[in-house]
Amino acid sequence: MSSSTPCADNGYQVRSVAVEIDAPASLVWHVLTDTDNYNAWNPHCVRIDSTLKMGDPVAMTLVSYTTPGRLEHVVEYLCAFEPEKLLSWEMQAAQGWPYQARRDQVLEAAGENRCRYFSTDTFFGDSAVHVMNLTGVWVKRAFDDVAIALKERAEELYRRPASPDLASPAHEQMRDTMLRYAELLSSRDVDGIVALFADGASLEDPVGSQPLVGYASIRQFYEAGIDATGGTMRMQPEGSVRVVGNEAACAMIVTFDTDEGQTRVETMDTMVFDAFGKIQSLRAHVGPLNFHPPGGRA
Repeated sequence: MSSSTPCADNGYQVRSVAVEIDAPASLVWHVLTDTDNYNAWNPHCVRIDSTLKMGDPVAMTLVSYTTPGRLEHVVEYLCAFEPEKLLSWEMQAAQGWPYQARRDQVLEAAGENRCRYFSTDTFFGDSAVHVMNLTGVWVKRAFDDVAIALKERAEELYRRPASPDLASPAHEQMRDTMLRYAELLSSRDVDGIVALFADGASLEDPVGSQPLVGYASIRQFYEAGIDATGGTMRMQPEGSVRVVGNEAACAMIVTFDTDEGQTRVETMDTMVFDAFGKIQSLRAHVGPLNFHPPGGRA
């Protein structure tokens, strides 16, 4: 994951207006990453198709700011994903296409339940000055419109009275998140795992241990687990996901390789979700009786 901050060493950068948003950064981040609903609020980018995994394509449908009524299709690649801080994608130069650029969308804390947002587009390479001259004005206008629309969307969601639809995500979404969690753990995708959690989420694995709170601690836990098992850890659901209210549970089988063979672990994972389908807490119910080392030794 990239931890770099937006910069423009060559000076050819477009920067949007910075907006103060009266809503938590977690909610604004949800709006930015809820790509299925971009057409409900975004005046410039009306569709995104992407896994939002590092290095994967970000296929965008953009409203043209130079030709009214025209839609343009652009593919860039995700280069930064720092929950509630930074979302970035970039266009790399290639043979016959000497244009390199990076889009950064930045969130900064601005007090309790408030944050600040701005975005930049940085043009690199020998063609940067020409790209800036040709596109800078309309890119600035488009990014300003997006910043203002994001503020309006997030504040409207934050002010919206609680309702059954807002208080609890769809059961299908919670089920899919739990299944996605198992897939991401098996593929050693720590960025993807962390992105499933809400800001301030807790992880208690196993139940009875000291809960870990926040992105940094949760990230460290999974990185250590993957390293300790040599990248061989796999997780598979054992039966269906059970969902009630804003909670889900599923029995899981975890396996990993050692010099002596494969170890098998039985765990019952429970998750509590926030209104936007992010994991607020994860607890792994597992004890000594659930560990089965090679050869069946207790």
